[in-house]
Amino acid sequence: MFGWIVIKNTINDNNDIGWMGNCKSIIYKEYIFLYNPMNKFKDDKLFFEDNEKIVLLDGVVFNKQELCSRFDKDWKHTFENLLKKNEDYFMDSLRGSFCGVVLYKKNDKIIAFTNHSGERTVYYTEMDRRIIITSHCSFLRNYYKNIGKKLEPCREAHYELLITGSILFGKTPFNGVYRLAAGQRLVYANKILRNEFYHMFRNIPEHSFSLEECINEGDRLFRQAVDRIFRKNVEYGYQCECDLSGGLDSRMATWVAHDLGYKDVLNICYCVEGNLDHTVSKQIAEDLGNSYLFIPMDGSVFEDGERKVELFGGQVDYIVCTGALKALDAARNKNLGCMCTGLLGELQNAYWIESADYHTAPGYYDRDLRTHLFKLNISEQNMEQYENYEQMNLYEHSANMYLLSALVRQQEVEVSSPFIDVDYLDFIYKVPLRWRANYGYVKKWMTVKYPKSTQYIWQHTGSPVNDDVKLAQKIGRGVFNAEDYAKRFLNKVLRIAKINYQLYRKQEMNPVNTWYRNSESLRSYLDNYYADNINRVMDNKMKDDLMQLFQEGNAFGKLEVVNLLAIYKLYL
Repeated sequence: MFGWIVIKNTINDNNDIGWMGNCKSIIYKEYIFLYNPMNKFKDDKLFFEDNEKIVLLDGVVFNKQELCSRFDKDWKHTFENLLKKNEDYFMDSLRGSFCGVVLYKKNDKIIAFTNHSGERTVYYTEMDRRIIITSHCSFLRNYYKNIGKKLEPCREAHYELLITGSILFGKTPFNGVYRLAAGQRLVYANKILRNEFYHMFRNIPEHSFSLEECINEGDRLFRQAVDRIFRKNVEYGYQCECDLSGGLDSRMATWVAHDLGYKDVLNICYCVEGNLDHTVSKQIAEDLGNSYLFIPMDGSVFEDGERKVELFGGQVDYIVCTGALKALDAARNKNLGCMCTGLLGELQNAYWIESADYHTAPGYYDRDLRTHLFKLNISEQNMEQYENYEQMNLYEHSANMYLLSALVRQQEVEVSSPFIDVDYLDFIYKVPLRWRANYGYVKKWMTVKYPKSTQYIWQHTGSPVNDDVKLAQKIGRGVFNAEDYAKRFLNKVLRIAKINYQLYRKQEMNPVNTWYRNSESLRSYLDNYYADNINRVMDNKMKDDLMQLFQEGNAFGKLEVVNLLAIYKLYL
């Protein structure tokens, strides 16, 4: 597995590094740095030691060339200049999908960090007179095994995983092991370990610009974000790729890349054959002159739970990885470097607001829950770190769940989305709510800047975007939004009544319950895995609840149980 681990061992009872396999290493005093880098974007990575410091930087940095030009240096010396300029917050200058650790020898201060959007995982623990920081829980598990210890389950995190599909507020499936959130850094200095935000996406105060000014600036920043991803692939000679569906997010990433002049882009679509995601994406790719790879999906995508749970480190349920891994397997001969997605495009649409007129106080979401069998307990202290409901759900739902789906690909390629580009999201997140709500900003942006992109059917509504815009202009925005508000209200009533149906779901990309009903193979896989592993759970209350969820739950409930049992088998 690719990644890294840093160990401070004050006991100094085991410096054997053979358990990590063939990897790069640096040993300094009580510290061991072990790094097994993926053989892609090699010149973006750093791993070196000098008299002042040890530096480990993993991943891909989209603005590397911009930074090198600013300092007129190569990448190693440019990074050193960033450290000198701002020893504590150098990582805020980077753009891309990255994480790493810097050790300053003058005071043995360690700074570990993940990127602004947090799809690069960084775990840490302080126990048994050891400090361990790592990019993946599998390294932590293997190190513990090597020294004769084992990870212990975190019951609270396990219930969060069953209910929401992800683990909240920096917890992990393991007691005493924590994960950095998006835009956080970990500092160890003067024998104290603390984590803090070096960057937080804020959605207040809002811009005073007009809608037209917001569209112009937002478009400039989105084009920059798309260009950063695609230019990085060109820099290394990789195939430019963009996932594509029948929605608007991946459509606009693909469309803008074409408008920027990127040719022969590979569009990959994975969904149920023949639905709108398939037919619309294929038409768009053909009209733009792009290559097109379609991977049909069915219930078999959930029959490899252990493989995905291992890649996820148990941090999120493996259900969020539908066809991504299958698509990567199918595209293995395509010379891919960094895959572009439309992940978190919903943020620009104010998906997590309760009112289009004002922000509401933090409070945990009640939509998209995997089960209502158990109650989700969120402390006031956890909610108080956020300014409002939308910001809280950006970090605790969108980034915690959907962005972490990138983990299944990071062992072979890099993954990013222009919608999580720091400069773009910082700006768009402050566009007034009344414009972002109900896709208003996105539709206007597409209509003004890329009118041809509105002519294709939108999977969300089953009609072209320009039809929606024309109808809104004809009958008035207030009346046009009435249907949208009514559906939102009825959806909420259905959720409260625990009825697993949503009015918005015209054609589901992943019809999980349908697959379960129609696939004897999937049902057999889940039943057998449950029977083979349920007795691994020693906590009687947890075991009883898992049995109840599996026996009474729908397909999602059964998949959640299998996901947790795989964590027990692989890690506990």
